[in-house]
Order: sequence, then C-alpha cells, then structure tokens
Amino acid sequence: DDGEARFAWMDSGDEASDTEKQVSRVDPFALFSDAEEKAEEHRRQKLPPPPPPKEVETLAQMLCLAEVLHGQKDLQPAVLTDVCIASVRVRFYDPALFQETLAPSMLGHLKGGLAQEEEDGSRFTVDQVLEVVAALAGLNAAGALPEVFASAARALQASGERLTSAQRKLLKEVYAAAGRERDVSFLSFLVPTGDESQTHKVKGSSEEGFNSEGLPTRPGVRVCENYYKTGTCKMGRLCRMDHPEALRVVMNSEGFPIRPWVQACTYYARMGTCDFRKTCKWHHPEKKASMGDLRQRPRGLSERGSSEDLAALAANSATKLRMG
Repeated sequence: DDGEARFAWMDSGDEASDTEKQVSRVDPFALFSDAEEKAEEHRRQKLPPPPPPKEVETLAQMLCLAEVLHGQKDLQPAVLTDVCIASVRVRFYDPALFQETLAPSMLGHLKGGLAQEEEDGSRFTVDQVLEVVAALAGLNAAGALPEVFASAARALQASGERLTSAQRKLLKEVYAAAGRERDVSFLSFLVPTGDESQTHKVKGSSEEGFNSEGLPTRPGVRVCENYYKTGTCKMGRLCRMDHPEALRVVMNSEGFPIRPWVQACTYYARMGTCDFRKTCKWHHPEKKASMGDLRQRPRGLSERGSSEDLAALAANSATKLRMG
C-alpha cells in the first residue's frame, strides 16, 4: 500500500535493516504508543498520510504531520531534528507540539550526552543538536523552551574539545541570535582547533634570532601555542618553539588587543567594549577603521533578530551542517 509505505520513516531510521523496513511497511505507526488507534483513525477519516519531515514543503503537510506526532514519547533524535528543520522551513510553531511532545524527548536524549561517533541513532550528534537549536532560534522559541537551549549547551560543553571551529562559530551565532549568549560562555575557554589554525594560518619566522620582545624566532619550527593565543610565553628565551614577529600583540587606542590572525571579539563588536581587556584572545580592531563592518550581524541578523532573520539563520545553518 503506497499510503502505508509513506509512514516508513516513522518506524525505521536511516540505517534501518531490510527486515526493519519490511516491518515498517506492515505497521507504519509502530513508532507510537497508540499505534493501532492512530492508524485506524487515519483510515476511518481517509486522511492523507503525512510525508517524512524531510519532505515537508507546505504548511498543510506540516499540520498533517503535527497531528500524528502530538502526544508521542521518546521520538528519536533524527526525527526530532528533521521535524524542527521542517517547522522552520514552513514557518510553523505549535506550542503544544513543541512544549508537550518534542521538548520532553529532546531533554531525555540530551541528558544521556552526545554520540561520540556514528552510533545507533539513540543519541544526538553534535550536528543534530546545532540544527535543532538553530531551528528553534529561527522559530523564536528560545523563550518558550529555555530548558532545551540550556540542556543543549551543557551537552555541547561536555563535547567542547571535539567542536570544530565552524561548529563553534555557528553555535555562537545561534545563541547570540536567541539572546542566550551566557549558555555558551564556555566557548571562550576552549583551545583553538587544528582547522581553526588553518583558517587563520600565520606564517612562521624567516630568520633565526629574537623578535622585538626578546623571544626566540625559529624558522621551520611549530609556532608557540601560548604565544599564538595570548601574545606571551612563560618559557621566554628558553622556549623551543617559534615566536613570529607577526604575532606580536599591540593594543588599539582603547587598550584592547589587536589580533588580526584570529576572529573578531563578538562582544566587542556588539557592545564596543570587552570585559577581558588585555587578556582577551580575540581581535579588537580600531573602531574608526572597521567597527562598521564588524557590527554587521551575520546573514543580516538584527540586534536580537527578527523572525525572518532567525528563520534564515536556521535554514542556512542546517544547509551548512548537511553540506559540511
């Protein structure tokens, strides 16, 4: 039956075996606790079967899907992620569905931590969590679902060192747009990743000797990580790493460090100041020269983000993660 086959996504994950797929075709509502009642209700009312969340393109399809999802428990991470993305795609938000059905399942899975690698789909992956919070931010749901944002941030913090520079940047953007920057304050204390270093690659010293601060320059040797991050080196002249003159930190006219080889300090960009002052590890350009560009919100976001801007952020975030 073609109608029943349309429900296969509810029972079998992307990695479902052939046997599981056969079961799902026979019992399309098997995912739900009241499977028989829902199946019978759809047959009796001759309702069109809801499409998989990934295929939802219209509000009518989303309403049909939401009716089936209402009241369900323990929805799998992949389904939760796809439902959130589908909702922001068609600009749909139903408080009852999100607060009473989706949120409990999300919180239950987030408490168990994130998947270390490809698993059986019982736990969220880092990318799935980012897609979920980006979609919820796009729906302006941060105020209604604060526990989900806080729980997601805690789960991501536990996996902090595994986050790529692109994921960290996206996480900052999403939580800033949702007005929950404090949830991800841990990002400021993470060690830069390898891919982040490549993005902001700094040329090493060309001559052996000492830079203007008296620290050794060693061509062909790895750049001192502490010098790269802080502009200082506790080992001083005894350090065996390279200390390029190009990494020498200077202060702008207000006493904030200028580090053009790393990303701009987001707090400084928005507020025009920085509580960490000289110890901040991010870039603080002169305001007259570039604060105009720096203050521009990513992807056209306003200060708190309009619903259209947030929806665009969520859609772009999902696309980025799936392509990356």
